Amino acid sequence: MAKERDLRRVLETLVRPTSPAGPRSRAEAALLRRAQAWMRSRSVCGLGLADRSTSGDRLPGTLALKVYVSDKRPRSRVRNPVPPRLRALGLEIETDVEPIGQLRAQSSCRTRRRPARPGCSIGHADGLAGTLACLVHKRGRPQPLYVLSSSHVIAPLGRAKPGDPVAQPSPVDDPHLAANTVATLRESVRLVLGAGHPNRIDAAIAELHSASHVRAELRELGLRPARWTCAIARGDLVRKVGCTTGLTHGEVLDVDFAGRVALPTAQGERMVGFSRQVLCRRFTDDGDSGALVLDAEGAVVGLHCAGTRSHSMFGRFEEVVSAFDVELA
Repeated sequence: MAKERDLRRVLETLVRPTSPAGPRSRAEAALLRRAQAWMRSRSVCGLGLADRSTSGDRLPGTLALKVYVSDKRPRSRVRNPVPPRLRALGLEIETDVEPIGQLRAQSSCRTRRRPARPGCSIGHADGLAGTLACLVHKRGRPQPLYVLSSSHVIAPLGRAKPGDPVAQPSPVDDPHLAANTVATLRESVRLVLGAGHPNRIDAAIAELHSASHVRAELRELGLRPARWTCAIARGDLVRKVGCTTGLTHGEVLDVDFAGRVALPTAQGERMVGFSRQVLCRRFTDDGDSGALVLDAEGAVVGLHCAGTRSHSMFGRFEEVVSAFDVELA
């Protein structure tokens, strides 16, 4: 069986955006050429590294290149089926196909709270409702304070610009935008549409109008997020507080997930590719997008982005810190 570092090399080759100069080596070019047909299938929604599974049960110690699909059909009915083994970069890699459904942004609506807390509903005038993640501030500058959430929640693609109002609750739930505005959109991560998996995080920040509008403690937990970590591993237990499902727990299945998410835009739903995501057993629902994800010790590990009927996906918090140069407030 291939070692984890070898599997990761193959995965990174498959999901890395191709530069204008092309792949880095002949071996990489050959791998991409052989994989192109099945990777372009509309049913393939992600790749990653995790233990093989049978009827939903994990088989510990059987790490494989995972190919996640929206639905699993008999090989005879698939035009370009995923091969059970790949010859790649001088290695023989086992694959495992697992159905998880189509990843979609998870947004919904809830009620007005003053002061609001992380875990409450938030949204943009032209977007969907999601979850307020936490308060942050720029590194070394404790003021002003910003609210953090998913970009598709408070800075929807093609429909938002810096200076736009951000409301709690979302205008989807309560149309009184002026009365409910708590922050002004300042920055959002630019999401790249199209082929490949070039995106790392779906996030945006909005400047808080008054410290009295939002408290830092997570609702239901009463915990003020004080530290974050890059450490996350398969089998870890994580938790989040979302505006729809409240406090729930999930199990990490794949820490190298690369998937394509259907995000709402001004032109309708568009597919957006993400890499270095964390895939979990489902512990979220519509309205939980933007929720802060914590590990068992209370350290922040990520920002919830999307889910299916059986799985949930979040981006790493280190990408939030890097994108906006912020600290937890």
